[in-house]
Amino acid sequence: RYLQLPEQQVTPEWAAHFYDSAKDCCDEEVQVLWAKVLAGEIQDPGKFYKRTINNLRLVEKHEAEWFCRLCQFIMEGTYFPILVLENEYVPFNQFQSLVDAGFINADQGSLTIEKDGFIPLKSTTIDVHCLNTPYYLTVYTLTDMGSQLASLVQVETDRDFQNELVRMMNESKQLEVRVV
Repeated sequence: RYLQLPEQQVTPEWAAHFYDSAKDCCDEEVQVLWAKVLAGEIQDPGKFYKRTINNLRLVEKHEAEWFCRLCQFIMEGTYFPILVLENEYVPFNQFQSLVDAGFINADQGSLTIEKDGFIPLKSTTIDVHCLNTPYYLTVYTLTDMGSQLASLVQVETDRDFQNELVRMMNESKQLEVRVV
């Protein structure tokens, strides 16, 4: 079985930038991440920005590990609720380092839930039925780099977080939520 390549190809400028940025990487685990970025770009040209490549070059190994842990708490590919910090699933100093490294936007936002539907978590989905709309969930968002790299991270949704999120949303009396 062969991988079908897209008609559009990786631009020579992107490829040169990638190879120039990745060439000095010595850590095996980080080299795997670089390989996933390259494979993702070949499969979907334009998926990874050159800015992502620039920032990735400067990421420390422990920051990459912290980011992979954070990915267990992601909703809809780009959000994670403030309860991740409030319940100390991620220590604040790690969160701040991930902001500084360019993975996370520093400002809080709000995820508005106005209709029935499904919210994908990293490896599961929650079914949401709105009783009183709208429902506002305080969140942080990943940056473009964070979203692009999160798509490469294969982790399971943290079960304690998932259960806490469902409990919190159900207790609002504005939603009926269940894991599907």
